[in-house]
Amino acid sequence: MRVVEYHANDDVRVVEMPVPEIGPGELLIQLRACGICASDVMEWYMKPRAPLYPGHEPVGVVVALGDGVLQFAPGQRVFFHHHAPCLVCHFCQRGSFSQCTTFRATRLYPGGLAEYVRVPAPNVERDVLPLPAGISFEAATLIEPLACCLRGIDRAAIQAGDSVCILGAGSNGLLLAQLAQQRGASCVIIVDPIAYRRQRALAVGIDAPLLMSLW
Repeated sequence: MRVVEYHANDDVRVVEMPVPEIGPGELLIQLRACGICASDVMEWYMKPRAPLYPGHEPVGVVVALGDGVLQFAPGQRVFFHHHAPCLVCHFCQRGSFSQCTTFRATRLYPGGLAEYVRVPAPNVERDVLPLPAGISFEAATLIEPLACCLRGIDRAAIQAGDSVCILGAGSNGLLLAQLAQQRGASCVIIVDPIAYRRQRALAVGIDAPLLMSLW
């Protein structure tokens, strides 16, 4: 199968690897789409650990089940998260899931940018989500970044009547702005120096009386 292998921002290769074998509780998923996160192209973060197999916003179709997997079926469309917390440790109980030992130990093999991906048993148990029929694979790649934005909205404790300022009208900025609207924010301002991004914010229905440049 073909896999994306990262060495540096100017050295990203497509290599051949065997299709992963799965064990009890695991899934083998055929990739259909995968988002590219900003962290996937942060060379200072990626290059010291290279070679890496990136991709953590993936969706696909279940092709094989490990022993004991009863909640999924071959042919099912799913989103599958790259890590899964234990939900019971000190860090999980405080909402710091990325500090959880289980979260740090669980990962997709070889990565989301591969034709076939092995999903470990903890991820299958706690963080593989069936896709409703009305959601395309492309739209479903936003599940992971949307979850990050939703957590940010929760931590900011946005409430009805609040005024909210979003710095940056990229994909996550637009998601944050729309989530703030859903929470009842009365005024959502997006700050971005790029004109087409400000126009895009208006086009998706951000009810902002002011869209301004940083400079």
